[in-house]
Formats: sequence, structure tokens, C-alpha cells
Amino acid sequence: MAAHGARVVAARRGVVATLAPRYAFWLERLGGGPTGTLRWEASPGELAAVPDDDLEDRLRERLEAQRPRDLAAGLTTSGPHRDDVFIGAGERDLRRLGSQGEQRTAALAMLLAHRDQMRGAGAGPILLLDDVLSELDPERRAALVAALDGEEQVVLTSADPAASLSGVSREVTIFQVHDGVCTA
Repeated sequence: MAAHGARVVAARRGVVATLAPRYAFWLERLGGGPTGTLRWEASPGELAAVPDDDLEDRLRERLEAQRPRDLAAGLTTSGPHRDDVFIGAGERDLRRLGSQGEQRTAALAMLLAHRDQMRGAGAGPILLLDDVLSELDPERRAALVAALDGEEQVVLTSADPAASLSGVSREVTIFQVHDGVCTA
């Protein structure tokens, strides 16, 4: 368990470190402020400072020390399965303290950071965005639409007939569903 867990932890660290600057970039571009923070939160917390080469040994030590407690609890109380990712604006945890619009903006910043990572790996993702505009103010809507104006195929749904795609430089096909009939 320690060997597999150490590999999971190392991989997560790498992914979060790669996504963090892109998340900060997109959070600011989407109107969420200039201090986007994304970081891996280890369980137990002391693993955060352990170098990748030492993770397996330290995780094994922790699991062995916790074994009596874990047996009594009927579950493993610490380890990679309990890790988390802090998603914030500065040190404000948007998962817990953000408004719906701030949480939506953070989720979209994360999505766009992932898109950038996939682009860097030579993949062109198809983005499926279901009613993401509903909790965004007009400025954030415009920023998102501008961010989506790229090479990938994007499917964007909206229940808001006033949702605007102005400023998009590529061909757009709009489908409307009315009384169960879909028309282009």
C-alpha cells in the first residue's frame, strides 16, 4: 500500500504543480482576482515536505504507526486516499467560502488549466460545458466566451436566451430547443 500510495502522491504533486500557474492565470482572466492558489494538501500533513524518493518509507511508517487506530476505526485514517487539493483565491478557500459565482469561476479556471495542460501534451480536448454561464456576471461571461475561442470543439449549453457569444472569431452553430424540437 505504501509503494502504490507513494506513486499516487508523487503524481498528484506533479499535476498540481503543473496546473497551479495556469489556474492562477485563468482565475484572474475570468475575473476571480490575481491571487489564484492551487496546492496539494497531504494526509497526513507532514508528508507534504517529504521528498518523492522518501515518500514510500515515510508513508509505510505512518501506516504502521496508525494501524491500531485504523483497525479500531475500521478504516484507514490517513494516506493518499484522504489527500485534498486547496482551490482558492489567496488563502481564501473558495470551496468553502466562495459564492456560487466564485466557485463556478474557480471550477472554470481549473477546467481551462487542464485544457492548457492537454494542449501542451499535443491533445485537443472537446469541452462540454453545461449551463456554466448561469451564475456568472456579464463580465465573467464575456471573459469565458473569449477563453473558449480556440482550436477545440466546444459544446456550451445555456438556458438563458440572452447568453451572448459576441466576440467569438470562429464559426458558431447555435441550436435551439423549443417544445422538444431542436433547430440550428
